[in-house]
Parts: sequence; structure tokens; C-alpha cells
Amino acid sequence: MEEYIDVDYKNILLQIKKLDSHLQYAACTKFLDLVRPHFCKYNISDNRLFYRVRAHLEGKGKYFFTNISELTYRSDFFNIIKFGRCNCPYESIFYCSDSSLLSLMEVSEMYRKESRKDVLYHTLSIWKSNGP
Repeated sequence: MEEYIDVDYKNILLQIKKLDSHLQYAACTKFLDLVRPHFCKYNISDNRLFYRVRAHLEGKGKYFFTNISELTYRSDFFNIIKFGRCNCPYESIFYCSDSSLLSLMEVSEMYRKESRKDVLYHTLSIWKSNGP
């Protein structure tokens, strides 16, 4: 049986915050491995709808997606070299929401701040779970 270890979590997290972003990720990952927190597990019901929004970044925003692979999660893992909303370098996450408006607002706001454009194009794809 594992024993409870009295650890000063707050101090550890403050120390991690002082690191640069790449080291923060590594330190947080190791910290979570050591403390082994219990995460909630939630089963998603059958036929639930999820929304994924992609901003049109190529071709000055006038590029249109031509393949379903451009709307799902990225499979070119070695080309993912930056941290994203939910992923780390060399990691792909199917990022979506159960609210279409939330999906659009999050991507649009983030993209607008980075590009400072007046007109933005987005594609909303709708996905349905096929099992619990």
C-alpha cells in the first residue's frame, strides 16, 4: 500500500513557475508522475456531437480545406514543434468542444490576436461519438 507523503505542493509549483516554458513542461510531467494524482474519468454517451474549428491560415486566409484529414487531429507529429492549446511539441490532440460557439470563439480570438486581421475565415466540423 502506498503511503501518503507530506509534500509542499505549493512550493514545488512556485519553483516550477520560475522555469522557462520548456522546462516547466518537463518539471510538471515529472511532478505528476511522482504524486500520481487521481483524475476523474467521464464516459461520453453515444451519438454526442462535438465541434472542431480550424482557422484558415494558409493563402492569406483564403485557402479552403480539401480533405477530411485537414479537419481532424494532426498526424504529422514531427512537424508539431510548438506548444498548442492542449498539446506539446511532437504530440497531437483532437481538440474539440461540445459547444460550437465556444469552439469558434476560442480559435477566432486566439487567431485574431496573433494575426491582427479584420476578416477571418474558419471551418467548423461536426463530429459524433459512435460509442460510449
